[in-house]
Amino acid sequence: SEALLEDIARASPDDPVPLIHLALHLSLRAPTPEKDARAEELLRLALRASPRTPKVLLNLGHFLHARGRHAEAAEHLRNAARIDPHDPHVRALLQQAQAALEPP
Repeated sequence: SEALLEDIARASPDDPVPLIHLALHLSLRAPTPEKDARAEELLRLALRASPRTPKVLLNLGHFLHARGRHAEAAEHLRNAARIDPHDPHVRALLQQAQAALEPP
């Protein structure tokens, strides 16, 4: 399944969806530092391919937030919220990332 996702992502470098699916696959199934680095690379490729797509910004923000990189996550999530201010997932994750930035 990973090889198939890689093939699909390679065949459609301008389509962020296969890149996101492959990144999620890598980061969720037996994650390793190498797979995490590859997942982040794929999410950033998706961002370059489609910088104004809320789904891309949300997934990158979620990935970064889950790894404790809250400031970077909040930046991408704020961009997603500007584009789609009514998405409840974006708003909720943005609140979480911003709360994680506040001192205890």
